[in-house]
Amino acid sequence: MVENVFNRIIRRKMYGNGSRETRGKILNRGEIEHLLGETDALRVDGFDEAILGVCERFDTSPVVAYDVDKCLQILVKGGMSLEEAREYFEFNILGAWVGEGTPTFITRTN
Repeated sequence: MVENVFNRIIRRKMYGNGSRETRGKILNRGEIEHLLGETDALRVDGFDEAILGVCERFDTSPVVAYDVDKCLQILVKGGMSLEEAREYFEFNILGAWVGEGTPTFITRTN
């Protein structure tokens, strides 16, 4: 099932410093792919609305960053209860390690 959830992003060449060009604005799919450059970053199928942006750390390739609450909202809209959505998310999405390109999930604070 995990294999069906994750989808390799199309490889693209990164031009310039994307993080400075896009800081402070909502990114569209093309801009996210641009920031990821030639990486093996993965995206969760059906959860594009929950993308916050790209997460970068020293000495690692960038990965897609998702908003946990928005991921849960998407699952609830799909017909799950909130409890079912949390269980599904934690086991099948958050709990899945599919390599260095595995996305990161961010819980926002107030």
